[in-house]
Amino acid sequence: MKILIINFGSISRNFLPLYQKEIDKIKEFNYQIEFVNLTESHIENMNLKKTLETKAILQKIPKNYDCYLFSERGKMVTSEEFSQLLNSANLCFIIGGSQGVNEKLISETLPKNRFLSFGKITFPHKIFKLIVLEQIYRGFSIKHKRKYHHSS
Repeated sequence: MKILIINFGSISRNFLPLYQKEIDKIKEFNYQIEFVNLTESHIENMNLKKTLETKAILQKIPKNYDCYLFSERGKMVTSEEFSQLLNSANLCFIIGGSQGVNEKLISETLPKNRFLSFGKITFPHKIFKLIVLEQIYRGFSIKHKRKYHHSS
């Protein structure tokens, strides 16, 4: 069972121990985590930049993966709701570039993709990757009724 996280930028060496700690916890649920780090385009035309980066994302998604794209226009979910999305053997989470992605192209190419949001706050990529990993672990903990998450 695999989780693929497609994102832009490299893994920050300062954050690597934090990422690894979360990855090790997720492995307890028999999932392997793989990061696909893409390079952001330096094209000034924002529409072209989004389209090129979106095409780069789409090329990296294997068949038979349930995909979720984080977007400020995505559906805001609670930790409990997020845990209900973790039902596939193969999951793909997409963190777009600094200018976002071409959401229309994503929708046309991946009609089953779901757009998610963890709130209206903007995070640096290196922090958001950590948040995604932590929420994946929290989601699995909720699904397996572990005493990690405290619901209200």
